[in-house]
Amino acid sequence: MRYGRFAAVCTGLIICQAAVCTMQSQAYDAPSGIGLSLGSAEVDRASLAENDLVEIPIYISNNPGFTSLNMIIVLDEGLRFDDEVDVSLTADGFAGVNMYRCDDSGRMLSACFEVPKRHRFTDDGEIGRLRIRVD
Repeated sequence: MRYGRFAAVCTGLIICQAAVCTMQSQAYDAPSGIGLSLGSAEVDRASLAENDLVEIPIYISNNPGFTSLNMIIVLDEGLRFDDEVDVSLTADGFAGVNMYRCDDSGRMLSACFEVPKRHRFTDDGEIGRLRIRVD
């Protein structure tokens, strides 16, 4: 059974495309047409407990390549980010992901996917997982 709040995560997602990508001290404009999306998760309502951790995949498509990709994620009420790890990496080729909370509500997060110096990430597919808690 699909738990209704997770569909709300997808509609509550706000994404900022990569504003500036840098490579070898040159600035690149944000690639046009790049796609960022969230997958879904199914939770059996009978086994759902308060504060359950759910991981939602983050996908990229039509990726011409980037060295740094910033996105802002906003959760609907009743959902919150995991206290330990908000976003985990699942794709190879990243140096890491830098995250910070954007406001006092605790439901808005900025995540910046970073590629090692002088490389570009050009793969499509799953790049990470959004870790949320269900109250």
